[in-house]
Order: sequence, then structure tokens, then C-alpha cells
Amino acid sequence: MGAGGDAVPWLDTERYAALMLEKSIEDYVEHAAATDTTFFDRGILDTLTHARITGFRMPEAAYLQAQRYRYNRRVFMAPPWPEIYATDSERKQTLEESMTVYQINMEVYREHGYNIVEIPRATVEARVDFIIEKVSELQA
Repeated sequence: MGAGGDAVPWLDTERYAALMLEKSIEDYVEHAAATDTTFFDRGILDTLTHARITGFRMPEAAYLQAQRYRYNRRVFMAPPWPEIYATDSERKQTLEESMTVYQINMEVYREHGYNIVEIPRATVEARVDFIIEKVSELQA
């Protein structure tokens, strides 16, 4: 809305999803040749999750792109954490809605052949150590 548009999830969900997919593919392509470990906060499949939750089907090209642009099979996901969850002007979902999105997102990633590694609810340092340990296992 800051740019004057309405492609936000609560106004034009299909346009929002199209832009979300476009940006996720751009991010993927931009980092595809990276030799260092790269983390994405959101990914291509999150767009398919959004479409499933809001009840529309993305164009077939979106599903083909999800197969073409593959991430590492091991995907880290942080579950909604009631003790630290908060809403604001950008995060409008309630905790309950966020938990539903999380479950559906895990389903979508699994359907596409990814292995979910749930990040434990712990201190920031413990979460970082957990992720570093799991990434190290991949590099061994």
C-alpha cells in the first residue's frame, strides 16, 4: 500500500500471489550460482501455500516453476511461537491463522518432495547452533 497499490493479501490476493511468485523466482535465480550456503526467508512454494489457503488455483506455470526451481531438499521451518508472536501493521494474521498457514506450508513442501526440519523453540543462540549443526551434516 505504501506504493499506492492494492496487491496485498487482504485486498487483491491473486495479484499479490503473482507478484510473490515473481519475486521468489527472481531471488532464486539471483542466488542460484552461489557457492556459499544461502537461506531464503520465503520461497516459491509459499506462493502455492497462499493460493491453497485463499482458495484459488495458481496458473499451471506456477506449479511447473515450483518443479523447475528446486531448493535443497532440507527445508528449515520455524513454527509459530505463542510466547513471542505479535501482530503489527505488516503481520495481520492471528496466531491461530499463522498456525494454520504453517501446517499447510509444511504439507505443500512435503508434497513437492522436501524434508522439513522444524527449528526448535529456543533461544536465538540455540536456534542458530541447531541450524549450523544441520547444515554441517549436509556438507560432511
